[in-house]
Amino acid sequence: MRFSIFAIAATLVSAVLAQEVFPTSPIANTVWYKNTNATIRWKVLSPTTDKQKLKIDLLSGPTPQTMQVVDTFGTFEAGAKSAVVAVSKSLATGWYTLRIGENSYTHTFLIKTDSKETYTVPEPQATTTTIGLPTTTLPSTTTTTTATATGLPSGSVSTSTPTPTNRLNAASGFLKSGSVLSLAASAAVAIAASLAL
Repeated sequence: MRFSIFAIAATLVSAVLAQEVFPTSPIANTVWYKNTNATIRWKVLSPTTDKQKLKIDLLSGPTPQTMQVVDTFGTFEAGAKSAVVAVSKSLATGWYTLRIGENSYTHTFLIKTDSKETYTVPEPQATTTTIGLPTTTLPSTTTTTTATATGLPSGSVSTSTPTPTNRLNAASGFLKSGSVLSLAASAAVAIAASLAL
């Protein structure tokens, strides 16, 4: 029983640590020029990343969710923290991102012909899906208080206080998708720590 709980905890923690590296270059507002060399930099987040090679792909598309690989810069040595790559002159002017390893992505950046070229297409924005919770209308109550003090001018103060009319049913809401994994990882670490005692 202890082994299976520990295995579950280890799996959850490894899922949280799945991002192998943290890209530090290119960043927002970076511009690369075609037919030149560019440097990609990252910090290693996972100790296993020091032991495995990292593949770097160039992606492009109208939104981050729909970006596709348009070029592969290669696979770089284990433990590397940067790479110099050749930016092809055949690439279309536009917005790109890099995938380093399996699931680490840079910020979107612009590739264009030269510094004189203008490009007015806006940067791709992530599309979001909002899961709404039931709405509750809260009526206001207004209270007017008049105060008089010796030696001070008299005056009135009005305050509005929302008064709840119903409560949100906990079963009708959802957690944000990112919070579930963090919550699960925290629980797994707590379980693993209690088993170690």
